[in-house]
Amino acid sequence: MRSFPCVFLHLFQSHTACLKHPDLAYPSPFPQRVTAASFLIRRHVSHPHHWIRAAKRAMCAEPTAAAAPDQLMASSQSASRPNEAAGREGRGRNRRRQRHNDSHDVQLSRSLSMVLRHKAADFGLNVRPDGFVRVDDLMRLSRFTDYSVQQLHSVVENNDKQRFSLWTDDEGTEWIRANQGHSAGVNVSADELYERIESAEDIPVCVHGTSEGAWEAIRRQGLKKMGRQHIHFAPGLPGESGVISGMRYSCSVFIYLDVAKAMERGVVLYRSANNVILTEGLDGTIPPNLFASVSHADGRTLWPGNGQQPQADVPQAADEAAAREMRARRE
Repeated sequence: MRSFPCVFLHLFQSHTACLKHPDLAYPSPFPQRVTAASFLIRRHVSHPHHWIRAAKRAMCAEPTAAAAPDQLMASSQSASRPNEAAGREGRGRNRRRQRHNDSHDVQLSRSLSMVLRHKAADFGLNVRPDGFVRVDDLMRLSRFTDYSVQQLHSVVENNDKQRFSLWTDDEGTEWIRANQGHSAGVNVSADELYERIESAEDIPVCVHGTSEGAWEAIRRQGLKKMGRQHIHFAPGLPGESGVISGMRYSCSVFIYLDVAKAMERGVVLYRSANNVILTEGLDGTIPPNLFASVSHADGRTLWPGNGQQPQADVPQAADEAAAREMRARRE
């Protein structure tokens, strides 16, 4: 075991050698692949307790001769270049910063969805029938005080599913809304918020994505709104042209709606700004007898063709009565 004077003599000799040759990798017992100058600044000046740790390691080590400058030069030639190490460290910081920025944007997007789709009234926001709220009112909420309006614009513009829309009125007031996905309790008007589909030819494909487990219940009971205002469909499968939102990539069962038959029965369909097809169905349900076909992601046809047709729990007569009631309400 070394004595403290020997340890500090070793440290002094090491420092002297590295100051004469600043491009050398710092010698043992300190971390390798760091230049002497940067090591002194980052480790000893900023964190003097590292002196004590290094001294303890040196005291427990076997005595070795102090490294001479020529030995240090030789060892540095076999080590990675300090500039390369600094470059890797810089890239690591950039990656961490990028992850932080990404998570910051994701958190902002989630907060926007929660407030604009579900909790606007709870936060005291005045929501117009078309779903818009003032950006100034939104940014005053405590959960948005860490964000700037510029960050808000960036999230709206770069959102992969185009969940939000910004609009500036003639007086220069800026407004924001969620394009779709509102809870049943949010007071918005479908006719003000969405474009109404007038013909089945406008949407040649109308498909709802779900899971295998959910399909068993849907096959018997139909598609339901659940806690939202509408049942969601997409104009195609994820990744196809024009399909922005309306279905998760994890869906494994695809339910195709017979659009013409549904509209004949009185089902009203809307298109959102991000091209999601929405409907309230008939009293909140699309009965199974309005499904055109059902397929699995692996290519299997679940219906028709396997002898298990969807069973409409809602009889056709009840469907027609509900359709007449909906038409009467609209008139």
